[in-house]
Amino acid sequence: MLGGLCFLVSVAGAAGAAEPVGESVIERITAQLTEQSGQAPTAEEVAAAVLFVTVRLYQDGQYAFGMEVAEQAYRYCVAELGEEHPASLTVANNLAGLYRSQGRYGEAEPLFRRALATFERVLGAEHSDTLASLNNLAVLYESQGRYGEAEPLHRCALAARERVLGAEHSDTLASLNNLALLHYSQGRYGEAEPLYRRALATCERVLGAEHPATLTSLNNLAVLYRSQGRYGEAEPLYRRALATRERVLEAEHPDILMSLNNLAGLYQSQGRYGEAEPLYRRAQATFERMLGAEHPRTLISRRNLIALYAAQRDTTRALRHLHKLEAGLQAFVARELGTTLDERIRRQFLTAQSFFQDMAFSLALQQPGLRTRALAADAMLRWKQVAREEEARAERLARTNWDPRFVELREPIAAARSRLSRAEAALACSRAAEPLDQARIEREAARKRLAELERYLRGLAEETAPGLAIQGVGYRQVQSRLPRGSALLELRHFKPVDFKTGKREELHWLALLLPADPGEGPEFRLLDLGPVAATLEDWVGARLHDPEAARALYRKLFAPLDEALADYERLYIAPDGPLALIAFARLVLPDGRYWVERQQVRQLQSGRDLLASPGTDGGQGI
Repeated sequence: MLGGLCFLVSVAGAAGAAEPVGESVIERITAQLTEQSGQAPTAEEVAAAVLFVTVRLYQDGQYAFGMEVAEQAYRYCVAELGEEHPASLTVANNLAGLYRSQGRYGEAEPLFRRALATFERVLGAEHSDTLASLNNLAVLYESQGRYGEAEPLHRCALAARERVLGAEHSDTLASLNNLALLHYSQGRYGEAEPLYRRALATCERVLGAEHPATLTSLNNLAVLYRSQGRYGEAEPLYRRALATRERVLEAEHPDILMSLNNLAGLYQSQGRYGEAEPLYRRAQATFERMLGAEHPRTLISRRNLIALYAAQRDTTRALRHLHKLEAGLQAFVARELGTTLDERIRRQFLTAQSFFQDMAFSLALQQPGLRTRALAADAMLRWKQVAREEEARAERLARTNWDPRFVELREPIAAARSRLSRAEAALACSRAAEPLDQARIEREAARKRLAELERYLRGLAEETAPGLAIQGVGYRQVQSRLPRGSALLELRHFKPVDFKTGKREELHWLALLLPADPGEGPEFRLLDLGPVAATLEDWVGARLHDPEAARALYRKLFAPLDEALADYERLYIAPDGPLALIAFARLVLPDGRYWVERQQVRQLQSGRDLLASPGTDGGQGI
C-alpha cells in the first residue's frame, strides 16, 4: 500500500503547490486502495492513507499542497467518522500545523484547541496524542509572541513525555528543543544552552547524525552561539547542518533555505557582507516563490536582507526592500486580524510584528535622508493602533453597509454586547462563591459569543474592502489636515536596531513633530528621545500629580524639542504606551508654567484621528 501512496505524493509534488487539485485526493486514494486490495476500503483505511500522504507532504516542505490535502481529509473524516474519532482529531491537528507553517495562526488556534480538549477528554491527559496537541498549541503561541502562555504548556508537555515516554524518546527531545527555543526567544540564553546541548547530544546518539531532529538541534545551538557573539563555535555547526541538509533533502526544502539564511546572518555579524549577500538573496527569492510575499519566512528573509544593506549603508536597496516588506506585512497582518478572535491576542500579535517599524525608524535615525525620514514618518502614522483602526472599520461597515450579511449581524452583535454587559454587572454584584462562579461562566460564554460574531464581521469587512484601512496613509495627508498655527507631536516606543548584528536595543521613545506649515524650517522633525526606562520613575510621579516629577518628565522627554514646540498656538499630542495615561497639560515647563498655560494642548490616540472627519480636529482638551 505504501508504494502506491508514495506514488501519490510524488504526483502531488510534480503537480506543484501552485495549482489546486482538480480531482479529489480522497477519490484518488480510494481508487488506489481498491486497486491494490480488490475491494472497497473502509473509512478508517482511507483516513490512515490520507494521513500518511499529508505527513509526507509536510516533511517534504510542500506546505500549500499539504494544506489542500489536509482540508479535504478533515471534511472526509468528520463526515464519515465523526468529529471525535481519533482520525478526525489527528487530521485536525495536522491541518492546524499546516496552517501554522503558512503563518495562518488565527485559523490554526481553534483547531489545535478543539483537538486538545477532545484528546484530553477521550484519551486522557498523558496520552501521546494529547501531549502532541499540547506541544503544538505551545508552538503556535510561541509563533505569535505569546511566550507567557507557551511556557507552561511546553513545561507540562516535556514533564509528561519524560515520565510516560522516557528521556530519549523523539517526542521528548522535540519538547526539550521547543522549551530551549522559547528561552532563546526571550533572551534567556543561560537557560537555553544546557537544554540545546542535551537535546543535540541525545539526538545524535539515539537518532543519528542525519536525522531532521538532530539537524534542528545543531542549527538551534549555532543560532544561540551567534547571538552570544561566539562566532567561531557557531560557524562549524551552521556549515555541518547546511551540508547535511543539502545532501539528504530536496534542493529547495525550507530547512535548507533556513540554513542558508542563518549562515548568511553569521557572515553579516562578522562583517563578511560579500559572502552573506548571495545566501540571503537565494533564500529570500526562493521563499517568496514557494510561500508567497506575505509568509512569515519570506518576511524574515527580506528583513535580514534589509539589515545587510543597511549595515553596508546601501540605503537605496534597503529602502526598496523595506517598501516590499511593508506590503507583505500588511497582507499578513490583515489576514491574521481577520481570523484571530481575542482582542488581546490581536494586539499582542501586532507588537510581535513591530520589526518593520523598528527597522524603518532606525534607518532614518542612523542614515537620515529625505526618503528614509519620509518612510519613517509614514510608518509611524500608518502602523500605530492598527488593530483599533480595523475594529472601527468593521464597525462602520456593520452600521452603514446594506449587504444582507452585514444587516443580519447588527441585531446579534447588539444582543451579544448586551449579554456581556449584563454578565459583567452580575459578576460585579455577586458575593457568594457559587453565584460568583456561575457569573464568571456566563461572562466567558458571552465574551466567546461576541468574539465569534466580531471575527465573522471582520472577515466580511476584509472581503468587502480588502487590505488594511491604513494603506496609503502618510504624513502629508495628516499634515494637510492640521489647522494653521498648530503641529502634531506623535510619540512611539521602539527598539533601535543594530543592523550589523540584527539585535534590537532596549525600548526608546521616538518623536515626530509635524507642523501644519513648516515655513522655512524642516518639513518635520524625527528625534530619538532616549530610553523608556529613564522616564518611568518620573512618569509614576507625574501620575500622582507631583510637580517636580512633572517637570523632570517634561525635561527628559521634550528638552530637545522645547524651543520648536513653543512656536505653535496649538499642539496635538498622540502618546504611546504608558504616556497615554499622562495629563500632558499638567507637565511643568522649564519656566515653571504648566504646559497648558503656554499653548492649547489636545490629545489624540493617533495622528490619523485628524483624518476622521472633515472640518473637525478630532482632539480632546487635556
